[in-house]
Amino acid sequence: MTGSFYCKGKGVDVDKARGVKLYRQAAKQGLTEAQCNLGICYQKGEGIEKNLKEAMKWYEEAASHGNLTAQMNLAMLYEEGDAIPQDMSQAVYWYTKAAELGDPNAQVKLGFCYLEGVGVAQDLEKATDYYIRAAEQDNADAQINLGVCYEEGKGVPRDEKEAARWYAAAANQGHPHGQCNLGSCYEEGVGVEQNLELAFHFYQKAAMQNHARAQCCIGLAYENGRGVAANPRMGTMWYSKAASQSDPYGQYLLGRAYDRGIGVAPDIVAAVKWFWKSAEQGLREAQYSLGRCYEAGRGVPQDVVQAMKWYQLSADQGHEEAREKME
Repeated sequence: MTGSFYCKGKGVDVDKARGVKLYRQAAKQGLTEAQCNLGICYQKGEGIEKNLKEAMKWYEEAASHGNLTAQMNLAMLYEEGDAIPQDMSQAVYWYTKAAELGDPNAQVKLGFCYLEGVGVAQDLEKATDYYIRAAEQDNADAQINLGVCYEEGKGVPRDEKEAARWYAAAANQGHPHGQCNLGSCYEEGVGVEQNLELAFHFYQKAAMQNHARAQCCIGLAYENGRGVAANPRMGTMWYSKAASQSDPYGQYLLGRAYDRGIGVAPDIVAAVKWFWKSAEQGLREAQYSLGRCYEAGRGVPQDVVQAMKWYQLSADQGHEEAREKME
């Protein structure tokens, strides 16, 4: 009887210590699945005292003989750098081994590493190649990342239709980021014919899954009557949902709503509160708005020094009106 029967209670009472004993016996006989499972037990401290050194030993034994799960576990440990010192070159090494076995999650990880030059020399063409491999296996994250590459021309010729196609593939799997990106395509006519009703449809699908950017987009649609009947109150409700997730754009939009009385009674103190939360996360629009509040003494004591501080931070990020304030 295998160790997994006792560790998982398959037809017997759970006895993790006995399961570990059986894993060890099988691991010493060279069975890679047992070696990997023994590594998991050591890593989690299940049925045996937690020992990361032993976990790594058994993962490496299994991974070096082609065990996919062990390769992924090693790669993630090296990437996360919590239990052991981070080593992205080792993470890339093991992700590559797993990717060669066709694992789409490893391919997505490698796509990111090559795209950003993390643990490996930057290579945009290799990045998109790995994204394509994973996307063709219906990995939604890869489909979204590949869509972004086509939209921005990274590693592949810029092709808005291909971008929209891959966003749609992810959206059709229910992925909120894919739905939001597809909504944006329909709103702006990127790779598809502009259709505000469809844009609203996909934003709504993503927003209902608590996707903060989609909540901002659906809020703007309600505020401005784009693809749906105008309803500023409903728009501000969606801004609030995004803000409650600490999304800086949602916080800014909620502050703006309180500042201008969009869907809520004007409340400059509340506006400053949300501008501040967003500005501290670096959103240039919020930094500019907060600077205006300090300059005019709206919701806060008038303070030109604070105003200039926030204008400068905003201007440094390219906000034109903030730059004019600094001239």
